[in-house]
Amino acid sequence: QMLGSKRIYLHPEASTLQPTLTPEEEAVATGMAQMFLEGMQESLETKQAVEDSLQGVMYKVHFHRPRESAGQAAGRTVTLTLDALALPEDVKPLVERELFGREGLEPAHLLFEHQHLPPEVPLYWLGIDEDGK
Repeated sequence: QMLGSKRIYLHPEASTLQPTLTPEEEAVATGMAQMFLEGMQESLETKQAVEDSLQGVMYKVHFHRPRESAGQAAGRTVTLTLDALALPEDVKPLVERELFGREGLEPAHLLFEHQHLPPEVPLYWLGIDEDGK
């Protein structure tokens, strides 16, 4: 919905938007924030431990260009050996060079299980494993 004639306010301080908490409410909010931060810290440590364990792990990944895509690589499959922590944004140009001879020759998007691969998430975290699937 368009804002039209609705007003948008620009307050000079964020505190004008903050509710005033009683000391008890503030203690509860602080405790909740602490629990949240501890959970985040644990999650980051776990992620780092997994990534450390994947250093040097290589996957053979199969890339298939569907036959119905037409073009020069239609129906072709290439297999690349990639780092488990490789990013799709770095992998896509490699696949294009293998399939088409160079990047950008034909429209191409990386999909896994019918979903576009986010460019900044490592292969391992996307569920792609050492079997290349």
